[in-house]
Amino acid sequence: MKRILTVDDDAANRFLMVQILTRGGFEAESMNSGLHVMETVNKIQPDLILLDIMMPDRDGLSVLRELKGNRDTAEIPVIMVTARGESEVLSVALEAGATDYVRKPVDSIELLARINAALKLAMYMEENRKFDQLKVVQEMVGAVSHNINQPLTALRTHIALLEQKTSDNEMCSIIRPYLDGIRSSLEELIEMVEKLKNVSRYERIKYMDGVQILNLNQLKGVDGNKDPKKGK
Repeated sequence: MKRILTVDDDAANRFLMVQILTRGGFEAESMNSGLHVMETVNKIQPDLILLDIMMPDRDGLSVLRELKGNRDTAEIPVIMVTARGESEVLSVALEAGATDYVRKPVDSIELLARINAALKLAMYMEENRKFDQLKVVQEMVGAVSHNINQPLTALRTHIALLEQKTSDNEMCSIIRPYLDGIRSSLEELIEMVEKLKNVSRYERIKYMDGVQILNLNQLKGVDGNKDPKKGK
């Protein structure tokens, strides 16, 4: 169930919005002030926000700019709720990133239609973002895999030659465990490169200082399997 947050200082308007949203199959949340919107949004993580333009303590345009200026909330669709005669402010709001608008008094059919359209648009945009991100990742790991493959292949060949040279040598018993360890690590690297070459989906994990890196254990190949080589 999609969660919608209504921000409006008028109690009657909030009540009406909540009633319409609930009957429309949404989970409705509301706020009576433009203050502390960011805290509430980060807490409840709404799928869409209905934001009144004119509020006494903090106007909707200011709230909108803060939402769109924050990386964590910038992609949440915002529909401005406006009174007639606010066309100039509304134009500024749309330029600032508002998805759409509705005018007071709110018509329930129009409101639900605009909400559903905004949610669909947000879904399509998210899919496009993921596709673009995946394309970048595929291009990056493709280049990395190509450059890593050659030295890995050479290293595998040198290990095999070294094993042959020492097979009848008294040093064999001494260096064999080290060669086995090197070969094992090499095979892990080669397997990892194969995963990178076939990646179609990926997950990110937190690394340090807010940086996220690819979770190589969760890479998925073109068939959707975690390990494109083993099919696991």
